[in-house]
Amino acid sequence: VLSRLRLRRREGTDPEDLVLDGENLKLEKVVLNGKEILQDGEAGYSLERSGALRLRAQLLPQQPNAAFTLSTSVRINPKENFQLEGLYFANGFFVTKCEAEGFRRITYMLDRPDVLTRYRVRLEADRERFPVLLSNGNKMAEGVVQDRPGRHFAIFEDPFPKPTYLFAAIAGKLTRIPDSFRTMSGREVALNFFGDPDDLLHLGPGREALKESMKFDEEEFGREYDLDVLNFVCLKDFSSSSMQSKGLLLFDCSGVLADPESNTDEEFREVVSKVAHLYFQNWMGNRVTIRDWSEMWLKEGLAAFKQQLLSSKLGAAAAQRILDFQQMSPDHSKGPSGPMVHSLRPESFASVTSFSSSSNFHRWAAEVFRMYWTILGAPGFRKGLDLFLLRHDGASATSEDFRSAMEEANASDLSQFQRWLAQSPGAPRSSGGPPSPGPLLLPVGIGLIGKQSRTDLLDPPTHLFLMTRQEETVRFTEVYEDCVPSLFRNFSSPVHFASSLPLQGLAFLAANDSDPFNKWAAAHKLAAALITHKARQMAPKTDPQGAPHTGPQGAPNGSQGAPQGAPQTVSRRGPHRSPQRGPLEGPQRDPQGAPNASQGGPQGAPNASQGAPGSSSEVSNLEELFVEAMRKIILDPGLDETVKALILRLPDLRELVKTKRPVDLLLLQQARRALAVELAAALQQELLQLYRHLGGPTADFSLQQVGRRLLRNELLLLLAAAGDREAAKLAYSHFAAAKCMTDKAAALAALANMQQPEREAAFAAFYAQADGNPAALDQWFALQAAADQPQQLERLLLLLQHPDFSFENPKRVKSLFFSFWQQNQIHFHSQDGRGYSLFADAILTVDPFNPPLAAALAELLSSSKSHGQVRQQLLQQQLQRIAAEPDLSESVREIQLEALQRERLHLKQLKEAAARRPSPSSSSSRSSSSRSSSSSSSSSRSKSSGCETQPQPRVFGVWGGCGAAAAAAQETFGFLLQQQNSSKAAAKLQQQSSSKTFISLNSKSLRMPLAGLHDLAAARCCGRTPQRLLSPQQRQQQQKQQNNKQQQQNKQQQQQGRTRLDADAKAGSKAKGKSCSSKDKDTEQHFEEGPRRQGGPLAAAAGSSCTYTPDTAAAAAAAAGEGGEACGPEKRFCALLYCGRGPVMGPGNTLYPPCFPGPQGGPQSPFLAAGGPRGAPRGPLEDPLAPFSTAGGPQGALSEPESEGTGESWDPSRPYPSAAAAALP
Repeated sequence: VLSRLRLRRREGTDPEDLVLDGENLKLEKVVLNGKEILQDGEAGYSLERSGALRLRAQLLPQQPNAAFTLSTSVRINPKENFQLEGLYFANGFFVTKCEAEGFRRITYMLDRPDVLTRYRVRLEADRERFPVLLSNGNKMAEGVVQDRPGRHFAIFEDPFPKPTYLFAAIAGKLTRIPDSFRTMSGREVALNFFGDPDDLLHLGPGREALKESMKFDEEEFGREYDLDVLNFVCLKDFSSSSMQSKGLLLFDCSGVLADPESNTDEEFREVVSKVAHLYFQNWMGNRVTIRDWSEMWLKEGLAAFKQQLLSSKLGAAAAQRILDFQQMSPDHSKGPSGPMVHSLRPESFASVTSFSSSSNFHRWAAEVFRMYWTILGAPGFRKGLDLFLLRHDGASATSEDFRSAMEEANASDLSQFQRWLAQSPGAPRSSGGPPSPGPLLLPVGIGLIGKQSRTDLLDPPTHLFLMTRQEETVRFTEVYEDCVPSLFRNFSSPVHFASSLPLQGLAFLAANDSDPFNKWAAAHKLAAALITHKARQMAPKTDPQGAPHTGPQGAPNGSQGAPQGAPQTVSRRGPHRSPQRGPLEGPQRDPQGAPNASQGGPQGAPNASQGAPGSSSEVSNLEELFVEAMRKIILDPGLDETVKALILRLPDLRELVKTKRPVDLLLLQQARRALAVELAAALQQELLQLYRHLGGPTADFSLQQVGRRLLRNELLLLLAAAGDREAAKLAYSHFAAAKCMTDKAAALAALANMQQPEREAAFAAFYAQADGNPAALDQWFALQAAADQPQQLERLLLLLQHPDFSFENPKRVKSLFFSFWQQNQIHFHSQDGRGYSLFADAILTVDPFNPPLAAALAELLSSSKSHGQVRQQLLQQQLQRIAAEPDLSESVREIQLEALQRERLHLKQLKEAAARRPSPSSSSSRSSSSRSSSSSSSSSRSKSSGCETQPQPRVFGVWGGCGAAAAAAQETFGFLLQQQNSSKAAAKLQQQSSSKTFISLNSKSLRMPLAGLHDLAAARCCGRTPQRLLSPQQRQQQQKQQNNKQQQQNKQQQQQGRTRLDADAKAGSKAKGKSCSSKDKDTEQHFEEGPRRQGGPLAAAAGSSCTYTPDTAAAAAAAAGEGGEACGPEKRFCALLYCGRGPVMGPGNTLYPPCFPGPQGGPQSPFLAAGGPRGAPRGPLEDPLAPFSTAGGPQGALSEPESEGTGESWDPSRPYPSAAAAALP
């Protein structure tokens, strides 16, 4: 990389050394004003430990404003750049990622956002391999390199100064679709859309979204695009979802490609949002940049706010506001109120990515801009924005600069806005909550609804009141009817406000409020209160510690507010100050006259302190009011259909779990389903009538049809809530008639939690339709991850081994893990911690080659504070494991360390609270002591085994410790065992489990992983990662480090194992069954391809090419050598290994596992005879073909084991420890 910088010393600064940022650069030459400079700490240049280049002050011009030229030549290796920052090579493309500090990995430069310069870039590459060359700005020249006909070049010049993080370049094979856009001044802008030819066929929505964004910025804000060309590039498996730079927009294809057959309406909206968000940074972000990274909220927040306005214009504005609240609410995602507690403008941070990459950060920042817009009005906001951009064009700016422009343009005092930037965490609370930096400026939208007339009493219906002090009183005059207040209409301020409006008042607002947002919020909060009350009714009276059970949400909060301040009077025509001053006596009261009690979001998200209904008659009355309110909403012809759909959607578990007390997720889930079933039964006629009235399925993407589709699908989910056969038939017919992905996905979501044959048929049909369609496969993975089925975590493990899953596909990873976290809180917060372990494994697997994706996963694995001390400890263990990784990326490390700090603090609080509780009974104490003793004993045995000191493996199993190797193996096959390092405890839990302990594999929707099962279980025991779970870079590095001599030895040992296996297998061929060899290609092909070819049960007996017989079993046992005795009476397991090279289906479609006996005294075999750890007594089986006892596990594995293994670790790179194991792929 050749770089030439023209610099000057600013006037008024003292002469000092020039330090240019650099990282992982191989410096070849430094030239100052045409003269080469040598490396000399005193008279030349020097290299800092960080990689920066330092030039001594005496070498540089001493006069102010004196210009000089500095040239550098460095060498970089993009193919070895696995951090994917700067210039790197991936999937056949050279591509840059410079935000936030990646440019320093390309060449030496002042790599800060406040240093702006104009760029002239020349790219040169092989013409055949890299026919397309792109960079920022306008293309000035291109052609063939002189004297090198195989190479070509392109020169780009950006006339506008920009910081380093906006530099971009890309080279590769791309197809172009030309287009154009005429600006409001009549200029013709060339639009070039680049991508793979097949991808470009589905780029229509992205193309239209770009044009709509350009048009919207012109019409609403007067901002015209300023270059002659705008390039739009989509790449497959791009490490970031998108990357914005001047004149060049780069996206991951999965985020901008859409068609009705592959993508849902929601994904179409996301395409618009992603494209708009990047384009809207052309002025605030590109033309005007930020002084430093703490001002990130300025450019990201303004772009997000414009994006929301555009979405409101293109869709239903009221529904969009509800979606805005849902997306930025801390109840829905980990944002400023989660463990990442940075304020919008943080004082310090370890990594820019850790706080700026969160979409929640963007949405909270957008709300600050919206408050400016609400207070000043659209014209006033535009005047202030015009002044700001005019003042700072081509320079950097700060938050104070933006506020100053808004104040001057509108002659207003907005100084209190600065306090929002220091507010942490997230939305302030008007009653309780973390301390604020002082009174905030709050726009409060207020409406009054008459109790008799049930209509708005104010004119206009909503008055805007600006709250500027800690306490305010608002008085209304000329109101002659008793009324119910509707506060913070249209979510006018991002706050959690306190209100003591009773639940009956919420039902009234849900039925009669004219503000769609508050109508939705009231219905949502009432539904949450009913669900939490049902959960309390289902719960036992005392918790396991003996303390009274308070239910998931706790008792009503009766906290009183502070005395009120200066009152304010509001008439029907608007607010005005009351001459009355001073505090009022008594508790603080809301306009409706009731004392405050802390609540949730703005009339919105449920909160524990809202309280719950009391007597059964009160509950019954509230349920009737809720049903009647929902009936009125359904039958309201004037209410937007999208808003109706959102109101019908009951709160999910993430919304319901807000209290600091431990909650029972299972009870909440059951209570939510019960309310849905009761609501569907009470309104069945209205729901069915509306479902049919909305018409049949369509693929039309008009605004009306999108709203109808959403409502029709929500009606389906309610009608199918019972999960019975009739519901399954309705959902399947919905699926069969669907003409677009939105309807198909809704039908599958309705079927996903059922245990009906229609579920399997629909998922199998959907997978067949999705063959070769990445977007549809993403849906298939997401829907199965979101399902609430028995053995759901085991099902997820199988999905991770699916041939269509890859950690190198960011969209596939998000589809599975994000969907699981969002919609499967019960299994994510599994009591044994397996959900946390699963996410930790994923983070550590992805982080080496895709840190941004790992950071996104790390944000999800951040808080379990509502789920009790046990889960808190389990989560802390995983956070510690991640933080201990030596090569962890900075963004992930900061997220994990902050989360770990918060978890430790909260765990300490839980323990202190538990210590203050009354002591349980003596019998409970003795029982607890006994359990502790047993646990200590088993822990000692595990440590003595030698495997306990191994690092916890990065493998998608859920068992830890050497003693659980067999359990890990069985879990890989889908068997249900409880998580325990102690096999004694595991055996005890087996006795308590149900008799049905295997996963039914009767459709393509769940494929049994066949390759590498031996590696997986062994790695879970001894901390080794199987090759197939390593990233390509890890595999390449491991291969380079491998010793050739050891490879030859392994090859010889493996050949000896195959020879022995073939001989032993032939020795057992004298009976009825077929002799099986490790080279039996028919058998191997059957097990690998059977599910695709037959579409039925995996390896069903009718299609098997190998038959079980007792003699075959005897031959298999003999082949096991010294380990044959370990199989005991269950010799048939070994026979099935030879026939099927993996688990097979026996008579009645029963799944049989193989047996991997190891030589005595050798390494612990991961698969053992009866499914329990080696040494477990094995009893006789009554039925030689029945692998499960009624106790819930393989028979003979129920007694206390004699040992926990040999204490030796197993290396997957070595040949398998027995002849039988050598037959595995």
